[in-house]
Amino acid sequence: MGKRILLVGIVGSIIVFVISSIVHIGLGLGETGIKMLPHEDILFLAMRASIPETGIYIFPGTSSGMAPNKATPAERDNYMAKYQRGPTGILIYQAHGMALNIGKLLGGQYLFGLIGCLIVAWILATTAGSTAFGSRVAIVTMIALFAGILYDLPYWNWYGFPTDYVTGHIVTNTITWAIAGIGMATMIKKPAAA
Repeated sequence: MGKRILLVGIVGSIIVFVISSIVHIGLGLGETGIKMLPHEDILFLAMRASIPETGIYIFPGTSSGMAPNKATPAERDNYMAKYQRGPTGILIYQAHGMALNIGKLLGGQYLFGLIGCLIVAWILATTAGSTAFGSRVAIVTMIALFAGILYDLPYWNWYGFPTDYVTGHIVTNTITWAIAGIGMATMIKKPAAA
């Protein structure tokens, strides 16, 4: 059964990689809700001068640099006023840039899909005896939908990620994994009755 799970995981990961590439690049859904910074050269000068370290930055911040829940009441009040006034956001920042090695990034993306597909293949193999083909496809689809609800919606809720970005991300991943689920469920069959 281990070889079958490995084979199903590999086939599933190829499907996920191809379908997600088509949806992200071919249909352009991977860029839904993403905008380029206006006047980025001016912003880059200010960022280089004031943000020396790579990291994830949330703004606005408190005057002491403490998290709002650890700040003094006066700092929290000031923070809330700045937050309501805006702008607010999250900055994922590479202080010194980074190499844009598309081959390495695509390799990593494939590897993540492979690991996910191996987990899903194991789930399908353990449920194959008690579930029909459609149910196995639904299991894979619901796993993708669950992940989107659990991980994408909180970014929308807490940090104001654009609705079209979050919706596009959830829909794209759910469709991609549903198609992979069809291929994987086809390969994982119910055991023959003895």
